[in-house]
Parts: sequence; C-alpha cells; structure tokens
Amino acid sequence: MSPFDVLPAIDIVGGAVASMRGGGPGGVRRFDRDPLDVARVYAEAGAAWIHVVDLDAARRGEPAEPDLVGAIAALGVRVEVGGSLSPGGVRRALAAGAARAILGAGALGDPAALRSAVAEHGERLAVGLDVEGGIPGGVVRPRLGGEAAGGLAATDALALLAEVCPALVVYTDVRRDGALAGPDLEGLRGVAARVGVPVLASGGIRSIEDLRAVATLSPSVVGAIVGRALHEGAFTLREAIDAVRAGPEAAR
Repeated sequence: MSPFDVLPAIDIVGGAVASMRGGGPGGVRRFDRDPLDVARVYAEAGAAWIHVVDLDAARRGEPAEPDLVGAIAALGVRVEVGGSLSPGGVRRALAAGAARAILGAGALGDPAALRSAVAEHGERLAVGLDVEGGIPGGVVRPRLGGEAAGGLAATDALALLAEVCPALVVYTDVRRDGALAGPDLEGLRGVAARVGVPVLASGGIRSIEDLRAVATLSPSVVGAIVGRALHEGAFTLREAIDAVRAGPEAAR
C-alpha cells in the first residue's frame, strides 16, 4: 500500500451494490447499481484498491463470485475481498484474482486456524478485528458469522494478533460501521500500539474531515475503507484521494 490509501467499498446484495449497518440483515440498503459499473467509476477516479464484500455469501464465509472479482481486477485495480471469510473463503478469493483477502474476525476464536492462514498467505492476508465497545475494553463481535469468537475480550484478541503478527489488521468498530458516526480514532491508535502491524480503518467515515483525521495516524494506519458516504454522495472518491494525497502532515 502507498502511505495512505482510500479504499472504496462495494458491498453486494442480490447482485446489486448495497450498504450494511452493523451486520444485521435489517440494516442492509440496496442502491440498485451494478457492482462492475461502480468499480469502473472508482478505477477511473484513481482508486488503487477496491474493497469488495458479497453480503449474501459472507454469512457462509464465502467471497464474492470469482467472475466479479476477476472482472474488477481486470480494470487495473487491486481487489481486497472481505466479508467474514473462512480460511477456505480466503483461498477462493485469492484464486479468483484478489490481491488481498481478509480472514474474518471469527478466526480469532480459532488460534490454530489463524496461525495457519497467516503462514500460508503472508502479505496477501489481512485479519479482521470487529469490536463492539472500543479498544481496549470492548469485545470481539464478528459482523457476519464467526460466532465462536463472539464475546472474546478485545485485549485477548489484540494479544493473539501481536503474537501471530499478520501483515495487516482491519479494525472495525461495529457500532459505527455503516452508521456515518465518524471513525474510532482512539481505537485505531490502540490497535496499532498493541499489535504492532499496519492497521486499516473500517467503518464510520462520513466526511473528508474524517478521512483527514484518520490520515494523521499514518504510518501506523495505512488507509481507510469508505462505503456509505461515497454511495450517498457525501464526497467523491477523487475528492477523498486528493484530500489525503499530500500526506498526514497536510492533514494536521
């Protein structure tokens, strides 16, 4: 990743772009836009990465359809596939053409599987850390499946991640995800300090000012995933990229 990346998110329900709040099925809003068309707009706006989650498949730990992942990658962008992926789902996402796959937070309840995935995939693997209640006092609350890790103390999850040392941790405050509630800056600082690996921010971004605030945490925080704010027109991807391009010093 470059010093700080803005990753536009494409969540998919029934083949159309959607937005999800908090992980519950009642919080899904469809935008009825074709995912590949939206990905093409993002690629033309200068996206280096596009974050893709198929919400229909995610509850099974599966990635988006391989043809879609491959078609987006063919636009000349790197595809990051998330959605509470199982270890098998990670393999399938990478085989479909994803540059990186996010192992779901449910894996935090299975340390052996987590260690195996990190060893197998190296730089192409990120690990999701979905937390309710913030850092350090919250608990792991996987947004889509992974109940085995539900209720695990965030401090224990952070200790495990520090031991296993994945290439990247994707931190989500589940109460902010899709809620346009602003990023959890303190939580991001806490994760970066306790785990000691690069962190990607997920959830809550509602404005250019929020992005600038997250960018001040670089180089520990290497980027932010942005979904609902883009789909609802709060700002454009080009505006977002331009806002952080000058680096964190300009954002301070």
